[in-house]
Amino acid sequence: MFGDHLYRTIRSRGEVQYEADFKYLSNSSEQNEMCKSLGYLIGSKLGIDDIYGITDKITIDERSLSIIDDETRRELCNLDEHDNPLPIEEGSEQKVRAWREMFEKKTELRYDSKGKPFYYSFYPKFAAIHTLVGDYLSSMMTDYKGKYQVAEEDDTEDEVVQRKNIDKYDKASIEFNKLDSVTPKVKLFFGTIPYANADEANNMFGTNTFMPLEEVYNIIVNDHHKARTIDELMARIKHDASYNPMYATVYNKLNKLYKQMYSQDENGNTVIDYDAESTMI
Repeated sequence: MFGDHLYRTIRSRGEVQYEADFKYLSNSSEQNEMCKSLGYLIGSKLGIDDIYGITDKITIDERSLSIIDDETRRELCNLDEHDNPLPIEEGSEQKVRAWREMFEKKTELRYDSKGKPFYYSFYPKFAAIHTLVGDYLSSMMTDYKGKYQVAEEDDTEDEVVQRKNIDKYDKASIEFNKLDSVTPKVKLFFGTIPYANADEANNMFGTNTFMPLEEVYNIIVNDHHKARTIDELMARIKHDASYNPMYATVYNKLNKLYKQMYSQDENGNTVIDYDAESTMI
């Protein structure tokens, strides 16, 4: 599963900004699987407020890995509460080492615009792929098939074009897609619903991932298109949440948004959050 090392560089204005020699990622397929895992771990931490103002691009910086809590990090890297390495189970060696490599932190002496020195800490391996993680999260709003496709390094130009266009000719994509008229915020809302368990995600790095946007959206529309009001929709989804894990997640997210729509000021007047209301509607 893991073979030769993967080497990646990010250039800015012709100069190398980040570079990394991955010991436990050997090709772009494994890199993409890691980006899906990281996208899930980081994306699942994004609150409702974070989707406001988004158009069609989510920006992830080199330090976004720090949003992952210590408990999750230690579980992924197989560390004890003091960050000491624990024995790795047979068959999990490469997966655990890939995570340990991703969480390696580096501290550099840098200088601000006034020449004042300061110490800057970041994750070099993550920095080398952080733009791809952002692309994966952004793809949830633009790729209705829920796929994250990056050209293999040895693909010809014709093969890349073919792969990008192959799905345009199936029956589903010829028909009008309701998602065409849905705002990016709503797409991101439904695109960040995880599988009920990590086994369904079938990710090689052992984490859960998000269900395809179109699958989640179509299930909800098919099940609840007869709901006439927001309150009716909430009641129906709450009922389904009692026995369906996917709906439980959807309801929790919707309920937070629902509570955010209307509040009261100090004088008892109703205050409407129009941004939340438009997203809900």
